[in-house]
Amino acid sequence: MPPCSAYTDPELHDWLIWAEENGSNFLRAIAEAAFVSDLKHYALLRPILLKLKADESRSATSSTVVDRELEEERKAAGSDPARIRCPLCGWSPCKEDKWFCECGHSWNTFDTGGVCPACLHQWTETQCLSCSRWSPHSLWYAN
Repeated sequence: MPPCSAYTDPELHDWLIWAEENGSNFLRAIAEAAFVSDLKHYALLRPILLKLKADESRSATSSTVVDRELEEERKAAGSDPARIRCPLCGWSPCKEDKWFCECGHSWNTFDTGGVCPACLHQWTETQCLSCSRWSPHSLWYAN
């Protein structure tokens, strides 16, 4: 019988713990979702997790080629990272700010690019916690 959760999956359990702690924002969100205790469709998610695990191990052994033009653009733009702010009022969220999904999960939507880590719903719009207006999630990222 195949595993029914990340907790009982010997092939993925340790990798999911690693991904939750060390992976990219996307991997962390997927790993967190895999550990949701009432995830009804783990069997559907499992093949995707196995592919992500294989891809991650392949990328860990591959080499990186630096795009010199991109590096020069980054240097010219300065060392300031992209700023997250409401495109309507300019308010910037803190790391501790939380948004709620329709499934009831709360998290910082900018940690996952608008993807709920519990149900994997992709939010294309984000509500500002200051002005309460909605705007496209992609417009919150400014240089």
